[in-house]
Amino acid sequence: MVLPKLLAALESMEGYKTSGDGRNCSIRCPFCGGSTTDTSSLSIKIDVDPKEPIWYQCFRASCGAKGVLTTSKLQEMGITGMDVLMEVGQHNHNINPSFDKPFHARSVRD
Repeated sequence: MVLPKLLAALESMEGYKTSGDGRNCSIRCPFCGGSTTDTSSLSIKIDVDPKEPIWYQCFRASCGAKGVLTTSKLQEMGITGMDVLMEVGQHNHNINPSFDKPFHARSVRD
């Protein structure tokens, strides 16, 4: 299962490319900036099972960013579209209600 809004947001990021089997994508790591020669050091699993979290990992040794893609991590990456945050938040909530901090849409952001 691919989350279409998340995929569209990732496709617009620098260095985007998909793996041969289409289950993962890579982008330039927004946490460390990646290397000068490899613009796609951060791998994100984009084809997940309905009860499986979305995993990410930077393969640059000096970075070490890895874990579950939550709404707060998306915002740290610069993905702030409400539709994407809602889609990922709902996916995480379906796995476990306490898995991602509650994300509530508001008409005005703090």
